[in-house]
Amino acid sequence: MGWLLILLTLFRVTSCAVNSISADQSIRDDETIVSANEMFELGFFSPRNSWDRFLGIWYKKIGSGTVVWVANRQAPIANSTGVLKLTTEGILILSNGTGPAVWSSSNSSGPPKSSP
Repeated sequence: MGWLLILLTLFRVTSCAVNSISADQSIRDDETIVSANEMFELGFFSPRNSWDRFLGIWYKKIGSGTVVWVANRQAPIANSTGVLKLTTEGILILSNGTGPAVWSSSNSSGPPKSSP
């Protein structure tokens, strides 16, 4: 998990309104974060021949976006309502925008566990 937070600190958000992400902010499906050296990009993508959406990191300038990491590989989002949020505790939470979280950096193996 630590390497992911380090990667995120090296990125900047590419959007007309947002140039960084900090606690309690989010990234929507139509926004990306690009590393300072412009080698990597984080955002939502769909594999070929699929409508499913995934949060991933890919090489920005190599080929057609060679993906190197996927957050929600086991829990795709069925539409473009995905939201990645950074909490004040430093935890990344990925949701479909209207429902429960599908992935969290505190439990990167699947959907977050429900609290009792």
